[in-house]
Amino acid sequence: MPTPGKNYEGQKGYPTPDSVPDTIACRVFRVPDNDAWLGVLMAAIETTLDEWRWYNWGSISIADTVDAWNEIILASYAESLVGTCPTNIVEAPYWDTASDADDNADFSDQPWYGLLEVS
Repeated sequence: MPTPGKNYEGQKGYPTPDSVPDTIACRVFRVPDNDAWLGVLMAAIETTLDEWRWYNWGSISIADTVDAWNEIILASYAESLVGTCPTNIVEAPYWDTASDADDNADFSDQPWYGLLEVS
């Protein structure tokens, strides 16, 4: 098994973060609509599951970091089958602001103008 920092000069691997946030965000990678291309992207991301690639930098352990990445990857595979990202940004009518928006209809059914962040 390779040791981080020993494979070539200056290589250290991935630094562990300070925490695993309770909230998630959808970060989009636009890849060709082909399972082979998705497979290449996911194979690259799955390197985050190798504990030896990490070094302690932040507050959480390498094992906890790898566990968090495993959950992220499993969710990504599940969501890739749907082809969409969940979002908390929906279009809002031009006359509404975040403080007074009261529309209840599905946002895909309304011809709206602008964006409204939903919390």
